[in-house]
Amino acid sequence: MRLALILIAGLALRVAYLIQVTSLPGFRWHDPDFYKLGAMRLAHGARGWHWSFDAVSLSIGDRQHMLPPLYTVFLSIFAMFDNFPFTAQVGQIGLAVVAIALVFELGRVLHSTNAGIIAAAGYAIWAPNILNVWSTSQETLYVPLLLAGFVLFARALTAGTSVQRYFWAGVVFGFAALTRSMPLFFVPLAAASHVAISTDRRNAVSQAALLLAGLALPTVPYILALSLHTGQFTPIDSHGSIHVASKGDAADERAPLVSETVAALARTIAVDPVAYLGESAELARSLVHVNGGRVLQIYVAPEAKAAAWAWKIALHALVDVLLILALVLAPFGLAFSRERRVAFFLGLWILVNVAVTTAGGFGGARLRAPFEPVLLILAGVVLAGAWRPPRRPIPTRIRTRPRRP
Repeated sequence: MRLALILIAGLALRVAYLIQVTSLPGFRWHDPDFYKLGAMRLAHGARGWHWSFDAVSLSIGDRQHMLPPLYTVFLSIFAMFDNFPFTAQVGQIGLAVVAIALVFELGRVLHSTNAGIIAAAGYAIWAPNILNVWSTSQETLYVPLLLAGFVLFARALTAGTSVQRYFWAGVVFGFAALTRSMPLFFVPLAAASHVAISTDRRNAVSQAALLLAGLALPTVPYILALSLHTGQFTPIDSHGSIHVASKGDAADERAPLVSETVAALARTIAVDPVAYLGESAELARSLVHVNGGRVLQIYVAPEAKAAAWAWKIALHALVDVLLILALVLAPFGLAFSRERRVAFFLGLWILVNVAVTTAGGFGGARLRAPFEPVLLILAGVVLAGAWRPPRRPIPTRIRTRPRRP
């Protein structure tokens, strides 16, 4: 019942905002990365819906970069019918509600039902997840896929019986990687860590292999096809190399090779490692920047003074206060969680995101969206209490004496 009320409230908040923002004069769906354009190319080809790599090709700084495909495909399904993009916005609201339910389930598996309820309530009122329905945003599809992958992975870790769950967790992480490629860095590291921290190494190796096989199932065919199309190895996208490309040969229209990206990064570190570490630390800090005022500036345009003050108070409470609370409590949640192995991998996910994002030269509060639900879940663990693991009954061995003849 509590979860149902939270889901209804989360749905109502998102629908109310969508109705309010789409009724404003001059409203248009913001499409900064041209996902809407790519979706229209897929949905309205000469033969109807037809795949084309042109739909995920984006010119950045006079170079052609490739975007991950799955979010564009998601939008293209709605583009085939009337009332697009409004129908896609409604679809994104549906995904947001699913994400709230997945936050609950992950919190429940990690610690307790109460932890799941607290985390789900926090994510239901998490303002950035409510307000981004007006824009094309990978996160609307990416985050639910990630959460689903973590739920399956957590169940596999805690059940200890069905090894097939590792495979299906890998498959879902693979589809998430087709939306944004970060799981390509995380899943191999998680598989290696699973083997390293397991007491039963033999079973852990087979479980890790299934996790990697699941990841490969949806990603490897696409990587091969994309690499053939671009004429160079391209792991799902080349968007992550845009900062490296800006320092390269301006006459070269192709995105940098993976080897060129790594070599350029190594040169940057070698020239001034102290400066590189300082810049990376600043980028990492920007990922947890308290940005309620910026959210207010981008998403809200109230005309009345009273409405402006109400929005200001609400967004500072639902962005800044909630974020600070989650950041303070999350480290304790890692230590207090009943399922320590699950907590370890959630912490690893946060570290991988921060490390890879900052290494690529990226920063900003939007890029913490993939681990915001994890922060709320870990905070929910602390607020839920009952940190000591439940006592398990000590098995007793019953001895029976043979009957005398």
